[in-house]
Amino acid sequence: SDDVVIDTGGIVVSCRMQRAAPTGSTTPQKRAPETDLQWRLLAETSPIQAVRAGQRITVNSPIRLVAVGLAGPDHVEMRRATIDGNFGSVSADAINGGFAVRGSVSPLRLWQELRPLIDLPQPQLASDVNLEVDVQSDGDVLKLQNVLLESTEVSVSSRQITIAPTRNVLQMVNGSL
Repeated sequence: SDDVVIDTGGIVVSCRMQRAAPTGSTTPQKRAPETDLQWRLLAETSPIQAVRAGQRITVNSPIRLVAVGLAGPDHVEMRRATIDGNFGSVSADAINGGFAVRGSVSPLRLWQELRPLIDLPQPQLASDVNLEVDVQSDGDVLKLQNVLLESTEVSVSSRQITIAPTRNVLQMVNGSL
């Protein structure tokens, strides 16, 4: 929101690297070459202190991102990432050149956490939303396969949806629900 001034808030980031085990990683994708390093990135937010319309506010909604993968002389590869917060959790696991995204998010809790900082309309979904989708990128096209979005208020499924952000808005999305 335009009338919010952030006083304090932070993100703590740490990264750890170690030689990858020569027998490979825990994911069955491919064996790690002996020159690869295993990496782990962690980012965590701290409470935000701000002033909005002359009133002091505190947003104490920690968010934690953990990502792991491999790095070699000519590549960096993410194998898994997870983001957690009071609003829920979403993970992405590398599969067949893309990611299997799975999670559960409470739109109402997310709205309650963001509301002190930005003006957003209240979501019409009161229950948690469960998400399952396989995502692949093909140039400027994003392919969503095996899409499943469920809550007590809504259920959406699709075998495949393609999204091409560079196309005009009427041709950007292709698929069936």
